[in-house]
Amino acid sequence: MAHFAILCRSDAGHVYPHTLIGRGLQERGHRVTLINWKAELETRAKELDLEWHFMPPPDAPPPGRLRNSLNTLRWIAGGFLLRYFTGGKLALWYPKLFLTQAPAVLKELDVDGIIADGTCQSIGTVAEHLGLPYVSVSVMPNNWEPTVPPIFTTWPYADTAWRRFRNRLAYAAWHLSYRPKLKLINRQRAAWNLPPHACYNDGFSRLTQVSQLVEELDFPRPALPDTVHYVGSLADGTDRKGIEFPWDRLDGRPLVYVMLTTVRGGGRAEAYGRIAAACQDLHAQVVISIGKWLEGSEVSSEAMASYPGNPIVVNFAPQWSLIQRSALVICAGGVNTTMEAIGNGIPVLAMPLSASQPGLAARLVRSGAGLMLPGHGATIKQIRENVERLLGESCFRERAQQLQQAIANAGGAARAAEIVEQALLTGEPVRRQQS
Repeated sequence: MAHFAILCRSDAGHVYPHTLIGRGLQERGHRVTLINWKAELETRAKELDLEWHFMPPPDAPPPGRLRNSLNTLRWIAGGFLLRYFTGGKLALWYPKLFLTQAPAVLKELDVDGIIADGTCQSIGTVAEHLGLPYVSVSVMPNNWEPTVPPIFTTWPYADTAWRRFRNRLAYAAWHLSYRPKLKLINRQRAAWNLPPHACYNDGFSRLTQVSQLVEELDFPRPALPDTVHYVGSLADGTDRKGIEFPWDRLDGRPLVYVMLTTVRGGGRAEAYGRIAAACQDLHAQVVISIGKWLEGSEVSSEAMASYPGNPIVVNFAPQWSLIQRSALVICAGGVNTTMEAIGNGIPVLAMPLSASQPGLAARLVRSGAGLMLPGHGATIKQIRENVERLLGESCFRERAQQLQQAIANAGGAARAAEIVEQALLTGEPVRRQQS
């Protein structure tokens, strides 16, 4: 029996997939400890029979949302003005947290390997310093390739000279904004006598990377390392059975499930209102989950009770069970909700807001299993037209059902746990089989 540690960010979109892999490893006979600075996450660990260890932060996080930064890159991508936050004091907080606090905690716990958040490139440096094997868990492969648009854009895939040039410009800007983190990481690597990192890609595990996509949903990736594994959705609904919901209010109409994000973000209340207004004249019932998780929310179910069409509004929903009953899912394009929807054969209307959501939304549209609108600024008319298409045109559901089979074949959390176990126990790269 080995002892593995989970190091990840504290918001739901990161904690859920990492802990589901942890549960898979625990079922394979290993000890797994969730390490985090958010004390409330002890409840999540106990729900999945994982061990818990509180890691005190070196200082309080700066005011505002951790996922934002003081420096904002704005891109006109697919006609939408989208934001990707990468620099500033807020973005440097997590690297400082892991570089300063994690080594002592990992030594104290005497762990044998690390399950690392693929968005936190500093964790790999900690693992190298301690001589521990680690694997990276990501929404989708973030490895930079000239033919693949950056994940913070809604740009479609096309292997042309112009698209390659545009992608290179975007990656150059990404690297420029990543430099404060890179400088911080390399300063610590020098102190620990480790060779410097040259770019973002250097922070990924050389043993294996686990992606929550399936290959059929990703862009073509000719240069993708063979240590990257597509395992599909990690959820199966068994970890959310205790969440209360007014099931008696469902009236039999086609169900539209709406969940934009589990972290705070300006303008979401207005977006929920426009979605409710767009659906009120359709023969459909709307359920809105605010996603009021650890970070709270600027909207409340009470304030939204008077929304058009009398939607059912809850702070947090039994998402898997609701999606299984849905005809359509409207979300921000976050990987957990999107993959749970497609994993149940349900088409998706993606309204991306930030981070990797635009990139996943672009892949969704290319797959034929959904449509995309801007997370900020989509009109009621646009939302209604897209909802009508997704509910009325069978091709979207048929394509979602095809991808559903691909996701089932990918293996999910059980397959991810198998890959992670092999990598961490052997210390050798785990390579995907080539078709």
